[in-house]
Amino acid sequence: MKSHRFFILAISLLLALCICSSKEAKNIRRAVFAEVKKYPDLQIQDLYKLAYQAAMGNDNITNDLVAMKKSLTDELSAVDTLSDEPLIVYLTSDSSIARVNLRAMKKQKKNLDKLFAAMTQTASSVQPSTDLLREFWNDMEGLAEDGRIPFKKDELESYFSTMENQNFPIVNHSKIVDEEYHPEYRIVVGKHITLQ
Repeated sequence: MKSHRFFILAISLLLALCICSSKEAKNIRRAVFAEVKKYPDLQIQDLYKLAYQAAMGNDNITNDLVAMKKSLTDELSAVDTLSDEPLIVYLTSDSSIARVNLRAMKKQKKNLDKLFAAMTQTASSVQPSTDLLREFWNDMEGLAEDGRIPFKKDELESYFSTMENQNFPIVNHSKIVDEEYHPEYRIVVGKHITLQ
């Protein structure tokens, strides 16, 4: 009887450890560090956009699929192919949400229809989560407190509080990032990426 209880206790502890470690596994630290390196002049707004996309997916996608496809086609035809940026940048450590860079896509002659399909699948499969957004932001505040990103923790707290008071709006990249770096990408669920 004691061994049976011990076995149940051991299994319970293992399950608890698995749940804790899987919860810990999902973060956006690597994407944050990559973003700071790629856009040295980025603003807090750009970090919020990153956290928002990682937690909410592409929930700003339009219901007008014809207009959405035309926008993607126009944007893809307008981008240059001079960049050496990667085709896919995962925003979450579990690779569940990613950005597909349009310059790399055009350079590598990837299939636009496959990207469009991934975008629409993503819109219907991601459950936006403000709780996850808060978790990602709290993690970023920790990075700021440790001096690992170029912002102060109280600046991040203040910005997030403002966004929360506005019911977590979608934001564009900052003017500086738009004008200096011209980011061009689409948000998709990692498992939907098949661009061949």
